[in-house]
Amino acid sequence: DQLMGIDLDVEYATRDNGGDIDDGTLTSIGFSYALGDMGMTLHVSNSVADADWGGMTAAPHGTHGIADLFADNDIDDTTIGLDFSPMDGVDATLNYITLAEDSTGDDIGTEVDLLLTWACTDATSMEIGYASFSGEEDGAADEDFFYLGTGWSF
Repeated sequence: DQLMGIDLDVEYATRDNGGDIDDGTLTSIGFSYALGDMGMTLHVSNSVADADWGGMTAAPHGTHGIADLFADNDIDDTTIGLDFSPMDGVDATLNYITLAEDSTGDDIGTEVDLLLTWACTDATSMEIGYASFSGEEDGAADEDFFYLGTGWSF
């Protein structure tokens, strides 16, 4: 009973880059805690993809924030967020993300994401996402990103 609502995910991946090239690694740890009857879940995660990491496929949308501004390697990504339901049929996620270069530790910037998902019917849904990225002094430009998507179950 003491651990109800806690979820811990740990991932370590390595890629054999062959020959004299260093093997790449990806390490990720995530923690979430369901806040009981409040209907909210707090989540914190950190993932580090070193400079030699090269995924087998392109990273899925939202890997380092929903704005997708950066490559899949040499990234240290820390996310703090909250999932909640502001009204029946609507789910929301609010994330604060810090991004840095893994190899140097230099800050890249921060991103704030807001995602709303609405279950329109049993077979259809709508998702709205907004991200605001603030670049640090190393030249990363400030960006805003918005999308609207729908889903259908057949």
